[in-house]
Amino acid sequence: MSGGPLRVLLVVTTVGAGIMAGLFFVFSVVVMPALDRVEVASAIAVMQSINRVIVTPLFLLVFLGTAIGVVALAITAVIGDEPASGVVALVAAAAVYVVGV
Repeated sequence: MSGGPLRVLLVVTTVGAGIMAGLFFVFSVVVMPALDRVEVASAIAVMQSINRVIVTPLFLLVFLGTAIGVVALAITAVIGDEPASGVVALVAAAAVYVVGV
């Protein structure tokens, strides 16, 4: 993967994975503990509101776009002329992202 569109896709998916990691981190460290401190009925209402509000075109672009991007990179690495270590790393990273997210 010397350059060109695949390099751009690699950078974009790396940034997308970082954005998703940040979202999950903030949710785990801030939102869930805050919900734990309020009454159950309030926590349920807030969580339902979050679930409705988060589904936006921007969120879906980052969430699904990153998943599609890492799968495309893994496929390209497998069928391309990448060194074996690069192929293993890209396929492993794609699998971890898709399964983990």
